[in-house]
Amino acid sequence: MERTVISRLCYRYAALGLLSLSALVAGCADNATGPNATTNNPPGTSGTVEVSDPVTSQEATAVRANVQRNSQDTIVISIDQIIQMLISQSGGTSDVLGVNLDYDSDHLNYECVVRSGGKVYLIVIDPKSGAVKSKEEITDYYYPSAIVIRNITIKTKDAKEKGKKIADGDVVECNLENVDSTPTYVIIILTKDNHYVTVYIDAQTGQQRTVKEDEKCKGEDQGDGKHKNKNGRGHYRHGNGHGYGHGFHCHCDCDDNGNTDSTKVPPGVISVDSARAISGHIIDSAVVGDPKIHVTNDSTATYTVSLSRDSNTYEVTLDAFKGSLVQIRQTGGRFDSTDYTPSVKGDTLVKLSVARIAALAQVAGQVQSWSLEYDKTDAKWEYTFDIKTAAGDTKHVVVDAKTGLFIRIK
Repeated sequence: MERTVISRLCYRYAALGLLSLSALVAGCADNATGPNATTNNPPGTSGTVEVSDPVTSQEATAVRANVQRNSQDTIVISIDQIIQMLISQSGGTSDVLGVNLDYDSDHLNYECVVRSGGKVYLIVIDPKSGAVKSKEEITDYYYPSAIVIRNITIKTKDAKEKGKKIADGDVVECNLENVDSTPTYVIIILTKDNHYVTVYIDAQTGQQRTVKEDEKCKGEDQGDGKHKNKNGRGHYRHGNGHGYGHGFHCHCDCDDNGNTDSTKVPPGVISVDSARAISGHIIDSAVVGDPKIHVTNDSTATYTVSLSRDSNTYEVTLDAFKGSLVQIRQTGGRFDSTDYTPSVKGDTLVKLSVARIAALAQVAGQVQSWSLEYDKTDAKWEYTFDIKTAAGDTKHVVVDAKTGLFIRIK
């Protein structure tokens, strides 16, 4: 599954003044090579272990093929050296929020999330040469705090070996993050019986760690506060890969599922079940898909929910804190005859059919799509219809959703 998060931009990190790592690193070669979390702290272990439901044999085979191919690459630069270099080159002014080494991808790279000058960047670094391959500013990050690292005593390869002693299999991801205010390796392993296992290794002591339950990704609960039905996206993906990751950070669509897209899910959001129930009342008798959460910051987040009824498909966006409608749009099916009566707090809006007649009175043609959302500039609810004319061009016609009157063509 392709999870392209960034385009391959410049080959330098000018904002932090990054140089090639090869000039700063001397040796230390390291050939280091989410679905439904079900178990924590199982018998026989000394820390938190998360075990997924088994994945399909097809997926497991594809992941192992990626891991085997990428494990052939020689890793000259270790994760701890990456972090030391990022801090050093910024004069100590940058915060390293996370570093990910993903073996289930098209190319093996370090993906570093760095905060500098009030902005957060995703920096992709070649683990063999130390060259900065790309850098892009991001806004939907999930790391609440910086990794405070000066002297990491545990190397990446040692953390991986520790993880493999806990769960025998192929290492899919090796990540370094600040977990419970402690620099921690998060190791994800695909076992021989096709389970994803996540273990946490203290980056200073090499000991297995127990992760606080309240620090984990918030999503669907089973009544006991333990996150299940997690189909996480791991970290920022910039290449091809299945994208299954660990359950500590909400890098998913909470299902989140998480994250990437994705800040961790802030407190106060409505539950996934609530988002599903609210969406089911928007289109009568519709089949409701799994809600996906998108977090901008601690006060702004939305759920996106796909709906289908007969041959028609819709996408609903809800305020994740209030559960109120943000937008609805029809994404497929028949656009010329369906009807919909919106219900929004504080306003009585006209039916879709009424607004559609008003739009077609201004532009003759065939409706290709429509949406309803609150326009902050106009301070009103508005329908927008995309109408294809006989000449073959498309006009965007806006109708006042409260009065049913034409507003403009854009």
